[in-house]
Amino acid sequence: VANFYFKTDKIVQHAKHVDYNFPHKGALLSLNTCDGGTQIGDKFIPSIENQILIFDGSIEHNSTTCTNTQARFNVNINYF
Repeated sequence: VANFYFKTDKIVQHAKHVDYNFPHKGALLSLNTCDGGTQIGDKFIPSIENQILIFDGSIEHNSTTCTNTQARFNVNINYF
C-alpha cells in the first residue's frame, strides 16, 4: 500500500489502529524526509527518506501529516 498525505497547516495525528489482530511484521518505507512520521506507543519515528521501519503491526500505531513539504510519501508492507 502506498500512502500520500498532503501538507497541512498543523501536524494531524491519524487514528490509532492495528493492521491485523495477531503478531506479524510491518515495514514502512519513507520515500521523503519531512516533519511527519509514525507513532508507535509512546515513540515517534520521523519520516526520513529511504529509511525503513520494521515493527509488529499488531501494536497500536498511527501516522501523521507533514507541514514542511508538499506531501508525505511512504509504502506499507505487512508480512508474516
